[in-house]
Amino acid sequence: MHNVKLAAYNGCGGDSVTKPITVNAYPTTTITPIDTTICEGTSATLTAGGGSTYSWSNSSTSSSITVSPTVTTNYWVTSANGACPGDTASTNVNVNAVPIVVANANPIDTVCLGSLVSFSMNGSNAIYYSWDFGDGNTSSIPNTTHNYTAVGTYTSTLTGVYGVCSNTNQITIVVDSCNPASGGGGGGPIGIDESTFNQLVKVFPNPANSFLTIDATEANVRNMNIEIVSNTGQIIENIILNNNKTTIDLTYYSKGMYLIKFNINNNIFSKRIVILK
Repeated sequence: MHNVKLAAYNGCGGDSVTKPITVNAYPTTTITPIDTTICEGTSATLTAGGGSTYSWSNSSTSSSITVSPTVTTNYWVTSANGACPGDTASTNVNVNAVPIVVANANPIDTVCLGSLVSFSMNGSNAIYYSWDFGDGNTSSIPNTTHNYTAVGTYTSTLTGVYGVCSNTNQITIVVDSCNPASGGGGGGPIGIDESTFNQLVKVFPNPANSFLTIDATEANVRNMNIEIVSNTGQIIENIILNNNKTTIDLTYYSKGMYLIKFNINNNIFSKRIVILK
C-alpha cells in the first residue's frame, strides 16, 4: 500500500489531501497436477495458485476442484488479485479404461495332484499380467502352467494392468489326490476326459454379446444338464440339452464373466465365458 499526497497552493495559502493506494501484484496462475491420468470411474483433484480468487472452466470459483470425466478433458482456470486479472493455466485429465481381466484354467475346478494346470488370460485386454497361484508361487507370464504340490483348494488370481489402471479376476482350483477309493478326480464319463470334452463341446462366441451357442453335436451326449453361474456363484440359468445344440439369448444377462457347468452322468466339466455389452 502506498500513500499519495496532493497539495495545492495559491497566494492565500495551501491545502493537501492524502489517499492510500493499494497496488496488487500481477497474478501468475498455476494449476497442479499438470496432465494427470486417472482410471475410468475415478476422480482427480485440481488445485489453482497464484491469485486470491479463481474462475474455472466448469464455473467453479474455489481454489480446488474435483472432477470425474469419462473421456480425456482439458480444464482451465484464471486467477485474480483484487481488480487485477491474471493469466490462464490449463491441464489435461486423461482417462484410461479399466482393463477386462479373465482368468482361465485347464483343467478347470479339479485337477489330480502332480498334473499341470494351464493358465491363460484369453478374453482379457490388459497390457501386462501377473499370476498369483494361491500357494505362494507367482508368474508374470500371461499364458503359463503350474504344478500344485499339495492337495487342497487354491484361489488363483490374475492381475492385468493397462496404463495406470489394473483389475483382477480369480479362479478356484481344487487339487485332489485322485485316489479311486476316495471318489475324487471329477473326471467325465467313460471315454471322455477333460481334454476330449473341451474338443467335442463347443461354446461360442467367446466373448459373447447377444447370443451364445452351445454345440455338443460331436459329443453325442443326451440329457446333458447345463448350469450358467455368475462370477458371484449365482445360478443364472439351468438348461437340459436334449438335441445336442442350443442357442441362449443373453439380452437379460449383465456383462462380466460366467461359468458354464456341464453335468454328464454326475460328472462335471466347466467352461468360462465373457459377456460384453
